[in-house]
Amino acid sequence: MVSMKPEILGIGNPIFDVCVHMDEEKLESLHRFIPNAEWEGVYHIDDSIFEQILLGLNTPPTDVVPGGGALNTIRVLSQLDHSTAYIGGLGAVPTHFTRPAGTAVSAHAFRRELQVHGIQDYTVKYPERPCGRSLCLKNGHREILIFNPAAAVLLRNAEDLPAPIEKIKAQIIYIEGFILPRHTLIERFLDLCRNGTSRLAVDLGAAPIAAAQKDYLLQEVLPHTSFLFGTEEEYAALDCSLEELSTAAAGRSCLIVKKGPAGSRVVCAEQSFETAAYPVEEVNSSGAGDAYAAFFLSRILRGYQPAAAARIASYGSSLFLSGFGGALDTATVTSVSGKFHTPR
Repeated sequence: MVSMKPEILGIGNPIFDVCVHMDEEKLESLHRFIPNAEWEGVYHIDDSIFEQILLGLNTPPTDVVPGGGALNTIRVLSQLDHSTAYIGGLGAVPTHFTRPAGTAVSAHAFRRELQVHGIQDYTVKYPERPCGRSLCLKNGHREILIFNPAAAVLLRNAEDLPAPIEKIKAQIIYIEGFILPRHTLIERFLDLCRNGTSRLAVDLGAAPIAAAQKDYLLQEVLPHTSFLFGTEEEYAALDCSLEELSTAAAGRSCLIVKKGPAGSRVVCAEQSFETAAYPVEEVNSSGAGDAYAAFFLSRILRGYQPAAAARIASYGSSLFLSGFGGALDTATVTSVSGKFHTPR
């Protein structure tokens, strides 16, 4: 039975990760829509261009995986036997989205993913918008990542939700960066943290978002944040050193820098330490950072110190580099703890 009081509540942008093989000669045709497109590039485009690219590929997908930063994290936490819940705005299947993924991209498919993993469902459907999607074009070990705006941009305030958030009472509220511009919605969750009901964990999401929301993050969000996750690029967009950020948070925040192949750095309670990455053959980087946050928060909830949590998170997230879409089977996820005999 699913707990009515989840340990962790995730708020995010529902995204379907669609993986399609692209022949080398099709790269030139892609330049009609993205002139600077090249292998290993990441691009954000609007809905109309996204649809034209999909129709032009005319290739069936090799994978379609419900995801988005918050779901990727919450799914791993559920696999680690934490009680979880998820909030997000779901769109409809686009009219022209019959190739390459068909009805695998739908509100029903996303909600089915929540049900399969025992995640409490607080999603809201917006039929006037398409489901959020990302496209991974692969050729061997090379890839191009293309993102389009997601339906959750319409989830502007907590009044849209099917249940009062005050009654959810999660121990940790996890917010992905793409939701940060929705200040009215964020304020409702900040209230729960201000009164001591929950602790707040935030992932910066992307450097442009961190830069655009810098003042709001530093003045309103950070003082109530217990765990802040981001890449080096995302932290740089805040124009503050980690030490300055820690001071601004009065030492209450644990700042985690995800450095990819260089590992991670954690500044927490006036302590700073580095954790090495685990060398693996990278197939796809999607979801590895989200998995790091999941393993880290899981160990914190289980009473581990940040240094031990970071070591386990570094190893666990490395496993996600070997697959596509930020999802692995539960047996692989739960095997991570057995690899370590780390003192708490």
